[in-house]
Amino acid sequence: MNIKIGIIGVIVALFTIATFTLLDFEWLRLHSWALGFVLLSQLVFFGGLLGMPLVEKSHNKVFFRAGLSTALFLYFFSTAIAVIVFAWFFPVNLNLFILIHIGIIAFFSVISILVQTFSQKLTAVDEKSHAAVNETKAKRGGF
Repeated sequence: MNIKIGIIGVIVALFTIATFTLLDFEWLRLHSWALGFVLLSQLVFFGGLLGMPLVEKSHNKVFFRAGLSTALFLYFFSTAIAVIVFAWFFPVNLNLFILIHIGIIAFFSVISILVQTFSQKLTAVDEKSHAAVNETKAKRGGF
């Protein structure tokens, strides 16, 4: 499964680079930054998907996997939408473009940290409740 995700990630990155280089438009500094942010979002998205099984051993698997994959996908999607909107409507406003992408990165970094923290807390609560149930279990023949 991890090899397939890695191969898909490489194909998507190559497709992105080919799309940026083969489209016929005037190349501005914004387009270089846009390509960089899109490639960064792809790296984070596919790297997060590849690294998730390594980290989820100490976390609540359902919450961690669902929360982190959703956050990674939304980060990737919001970066792509921001690049498209800025490339067509505001091609000369590079500083605002960079500021918005820094905000997107910060927002989804906080969301990812919150997902990780909550999944660790859920695991701790689950372990405590399992320990309490096993501790209060009646012995054979007891009440």
